[in-house]
Amino acid sequence: LGTADQEPWRFGETVTDVIRAALVLRYRLLPHLYTLAQGAARTALPVMRPLALHWPAAEDAARGVTQYLLGEGLLG
Repeated sequence: LGTADQEPWRFGETVTDVIRAALVLRYRLLPHLYTLAQGAARTALPVMRPLALHWPAAEDAARGVTQYLLGEGLLG
């Protein structure tokens, strides 16, 4: 009550298409995320990992503060 409309379709077809693509990606990643969460509970490794965790000797990996790995192989 008293707030602006926030439904995706209120912003036009372009925004709706972007949101739809993001949701499709989210649902495609869910099995991977659940697997990572289960592994994190067993091993205490984080789901989002700094590059230096897997490549400790690489100087570029230590400087990669805007990049991360989601598990071992998905770069974000």
